[in-house]
Amino acid sequence: MIKNAKFLDSKNLSNYEWHEQIRFPAQLDKEELISLQFIERGNKMSF
Repeated sequence: MIKNAKFLDSKNLSNYEWHEQIRFPAQLDKEELISLQFIERGNKMSF
């Protein structure tokens, strides 16, 4: 599906600039977002 979307650049969170305006739900923190652990637990995420 991602290949079909034909995104121009591949992006990841390793060089993302985190700042204090970013808010996470109480049950999720930055490390869980980066590791995608919330998916393994079956939790949903929306932005």
